[in-house]
Amino acid sequence: MSPSAPPILITGAAGGIGTAVADCLGRQGFRLLLVDRGTDVDGRGTNAEMVRALGTRLRSQGVDCTAWPVDAGSLSDMGPVLDHSAPSQAQQEQAQVRVQAEQAEQAEQAEQAEQATGAFHGAVLSAGYGHRSSVSRLDPSAVGQFLHDHVTGVIHLCTALSNRMMSGPQGGEKGPIQGGGSIVIMGSTLGFFGAMQRSLEAAAAGALAGFVRSAALEFRRRGLRINMVAPMVRTRLTEQLPVFQSTSPRSLSPSSVAPLVSFLMSEAGALVNGEIIGVSGSRIYGLRSMESTGAFAQSDQFTAEELQGHWSEVF
Repeated sequence: MSPSAPPILITGAAGGIGTAVADCLGRQGFRLLLVDRGTDVDGRGTNAEMVRALGTRLRSQGVDCTAWPVDAGSLSDMGPVLDHSAPSQAQQEQAQVRVQAEQAEQAEQAEQAEQATGAFHGAVLSAGYGHRSSVSRLDPSAVGQFLHDHVTGVIHLCTALSNRMMSGPQGGEKGPIQGGGSIVIMGSTLGFFGAMQRSLEAAAAGALAGFVRSAALEFRRRGLRINMVAPMVRTRLTEQLPVFQSTSPRSLSPSSVAPLVSFLMSEAGALVNGEIIGVSGSRIYGLRSMESTGAFAQSDQFTAEELQGHWSEVF
């Protein structure tokens, strides 16, 4: 890959999935921009050395990459990354502190998009952390922060990226989208199925699934594509879940996600747009919503009393 070729952005690069994807794409010769602020599994703290160590290792293997220990959910932090600037020492030190002026960032977002200078081949947005709590114990401030980091911040970043990514030939309603950029968002099957104590994670995944389906319709006209990958693999965020307690530590590895991402970044994946794709070890599958045939009232509409007798037809 030419040094001047547009890079691939990877957020959450120092995590299990992000690192596996970086290794895979790096071996294929892509230029990489690695972003990770190094939080713990609950989103607390920062550790810049995590992404710096990844960058050092990849460069020792001949991969052209730049490591950014910044907050992927902050447009002010991400501005230099999106413009492919080299990170200064001051910027790296300042990245240890979370940026709190979110309203100002949102107001500047549109202007930043117009000033875009760096093109991208693609982006893999895998930054995130977990949240376990019953609904009755959810803290309002934690709800706001989690949804910002996992929904609002991702949407803002996709907006900025869409104004910087390569545009390819327009695809028809079902034709391939060739030559354009590709965005892959890491989501979760929780958005479809839910789980106890994980309502915030499910809410974020469901919101992003709807965003991906809608954005894909708009991006197609510009030769861009966007998809969500919903992994069920063993990472530091998931290794304590019951499903992983009875499986081998070597099974359901994050490395199983990387080939799927590579496919979605390639011309071979040009037909894939607006899909939610599950991956669990050797299995890759599609996730889609369904609409039942439903029940039909004999008159203009059901009465509340009539619904009980027809409820089995609704689902």
